[in-house]
Amino acid sequence: MNEIDHLVTIVVPCFNNGSSIKETIQSVLNQTYPNWELICVDDGSTDNTREIIEKYTVTDSRIKLLIRDSEPKGGSHCRNIGALAARGEFLIFLDGDDLLSNICIEHRLNEIVNTDFNFVSFSMATFTDGIENCRKLSRGDVVDFDYYFMTGSAVWQVTSPLYRTQFVRDLGGFDERFMRFQDIEFGLRATAISNGNFKSFCDREPDCFYRHPKGKEVLSSSKLLRGLESYGFLLSIIKDLKGKGYLKNRYKYSLGLLSTYANIFFVMDILRSRGENVSSFEKYNSVDLRSEMMPHHKWLFRILCLFKNPISLHLRLSHLYTQFCRIHFLKII
Repeated sequence: MNEIDHLVTIVVPCFNNGSSIKETIQSVLNQTYPNWELICVDDGSTDNTREIIEKYTVTDSRIKLLIRDSEPKGGSHCRNIGALAARGEFLIFLDGDDLLSNICIEHRLNEIVNTDFNFVSFSMATFTDGIENCRKLSRGDVVDFDYYFMTGSAVWQVTSPLYRTQFVRDLGGFDERFMRFQDIEFGLRATAISNGNFKSFCDREPDCFYRHPKGKEVLSSSKLLRGLESYGFLLSIIKDLKGKGYLKNRYKYSLGLLSTYANIFFVMDILRSRGENVSSFEKYNSVDLRSEMMPHHKWLFRILCLFKNPISLHLRLSHLYTQFCRIHFLKII
């Protein structure tokens, strides 16, 4: 196999990554595989992010800087801009504060060249001070990938797959409505539409790294509210996939719906515990799919609707529901 013939595009959405973008770019420069292009798409940074990237574009012709000049703002739109501009046969999405291992491209190509896979996915780990003390994020025990993504949890993260560029374009790129859960919405569509024509290597050692902020991360109420909005969009994607003939297993489909609804309650409970004024469940159930659930799952959902006080008890119950659903899509079942 002459790997050097295969150009790989790495797309990096950037927003105020001045403190980290050098390390991110350096992780690409350190690749053992040299035939790549790096497209950085700036999302309106107000720090020195653009200036740093511009210096690299002068010294290495493989590095390019694009500026998002249309709405909406956000990582999804920037990734789509980069994917449309990509010249590579294969595509990796990397965030502006995350890293690739130096063998990442080489060993991913080894698993997709000479196959017809739409994509191959690998494990990601999280780090704070250095990747030598990292913790694995991606799951290597999932067997029903599309249904697991339906539960609102990521099997792998945005950077984990190596995609065929044309496949990403055929999917229409990332759904730009999603301000959160981009890895979930894109993972759901990619796995369902691929219909098994991909392979996960998430049981291997991580080859990419997510930078976790120092200290305990507490999601802000505004992020949680954006999460609730994203669950509504996720329901519309689920409905669309089902209507197109995907997600055919009725029992697993029903479990996925139950988990999605339990997640909505879970986030609502967290916000209420903070004293936030949260709208009713129906506001976030933008595409009502409860009628498509199996009878015993409908009853479980009705029980969840009954217990709204105290909030701590309801929060725990909704969390147990999601865990109950997810366990059915793992290898232990």
